Amino acid sequence: MKKSIIESFKNPAVYFVFSRYFTYAVQFVNSLFIAVYLGSYYLGIWGFLNIIISYVFNLNFGVSQAANILILTNKENEKFSKKIINNGFTLTTILSILTLLFFLTVKIFRFKFGLKYDFNTYFIPMLVIVFFTHLNIFMSNIYRVYNQLGKTVLYQSLFPLLLLLIIPFYREKELLWYMVLLNSLVYLVSFLVFIFNFPIKLQFDFDMEFVKRILSKGLYLFLYNSSFYLILLSTRSFISNYYKVEEFGQFTFSFSLANIALLLLESLSFVIFPKIINKFSTESEEKIKNMLQDLRIVFITLSHFMIHTAIMLYPFMMLFLSQYKDSIKSFQFIALTILIYENSYGYQGLLLAKNKEKLLSYLSIFALFINVLVIYFFVAIIHVTIEKAIIATLITYFLYVLSVGYFGRILVYKKTSLFETIYDLFPIKLMLPYSISLIIAFYFNNIIYNIIPFFIYMVLNFSDLLKLKNMALKLIKNKNVIKI
Repeated sequence: MKKSIIESFKNPAVYFVFSRYFTYAVQFVNSLFIAVYLGSYYLGIWGFLNIIISYVFNLNFGVSQAANILILTNKENEKFSKKIINNGFTLTTILSILTLLFFLTVKIFRFKFGLKYDFNTYFIPMLVIVFFTHLNIFMSNIYRVYNQLGKTVLYQSLFPLLLLLIIPFYREKELLWYMVLLNSLVYLVSFLVFIFNFPIKLQFDFDMEFVKRILSKGLYLFLYNSSFYLILLSTRSFISNYYKVEEFGQFTFSFSLANIALLLLESLSFVIFPKIINKFSTESEEKIKNMLQDLRIVFITLSHFMIHTAIMLYPFMMLFLSQYKDSIKSFQFIALTILIYENSYGYQGLLLAKNKEKLLSYLSIFALFINVLVIYFFVAIIHVTIEKAIIATLITYFLYVLSVGYFGRILVYKKTSLFETIYDLFPIKLMLPYSISLIIAFYFNNIIYNIIPFFIYMVLNFSDLLKLKNMALKLIKNKNVIKI
């Protein structure tokens, strides 16, 4: 038994996922301490600062994603891969400098930016963070391609681990300042670790042939990624603007915990993404169908299990955090919104592997447009309560998932109908408990009712959950799961 456990951890995927989930456990503990020691006001400011980082993260012009896809689909050509990496690194450095100049311009010309959230107080450490954001993401993705996940684990784990050490010693504004300062130091240290241990000799290169290749592919990947992530960011931005700082603090708390519920699956997805793209681009149609079906069973079934469990347990946790008891409804709606998106799993990867990034970009831009209109209508015109504002994004995600699934199914099955797409994306055994949970969030306050959708889910999906055990064991034993 002991030997098998040791052998399992020699599997890079198992090591990465376990280390990430340990980090997520630390993040969960941190979230509780931060909620108590910061208070809702300063938690609202922390949420706003993270929105800024998220905007910078997503405004990357697709360089990192394009380099990633180009390497994965030309893995045998080592010379080509090195040229892509060096030109991608040069473009990323230029982008980082431009980002730095943008924020310096905001400061020098004293634009009224973030006054409500006291942004100027945290300007210097935030400057460090925004400068190294793109560089760290680019290098982290390259490490993943080369199956070297240790540095990525360090990059993703260092901040929550160090944060746990400082939280007990500070409170409110002082704690917030040290959190931002620590985050900036982690970005700097991570960059140094990445740069001095890079898997190839890294150098600046500006070969126009490769630059054009990266940017031409990156443009649509950027439009796809940025538009998609801006859906949720635009919702958070509207909420931060139209509601009180304290209310946004409550929202930030529930938003953070709702995302933690699915981080295990995101870790696994991060690890196997390169292999999925490679397989989708090279395998036969029949193998793609089988792989797509297996992936969707694993990720979607587990996603619904985790969210229903989290919704059931969250109110009981609030018994010990009474100052955040008003976040229960927000948590339910946020969790169900995030969950509806997971139903598209597999189809986005398939479209990317088949070079359909232009189509994905159009779908994402349209979804972003819909989301901005609906969230504006919700918060600025009919003034919904803060917990219901996220419903705008739930509606958007539903339409986006439907469109991605429809075009993905056309690639696999050559033709499909709207009914077949809906049945595939939203099977009754998953959507029945989901719909009941949504109705409870709207109309019932008694936390006991949250047990009902969990129980119905377990009854309808018990056999699928048992099948996942064998799939998990197969994954653990397969040391080549992340190798291309």
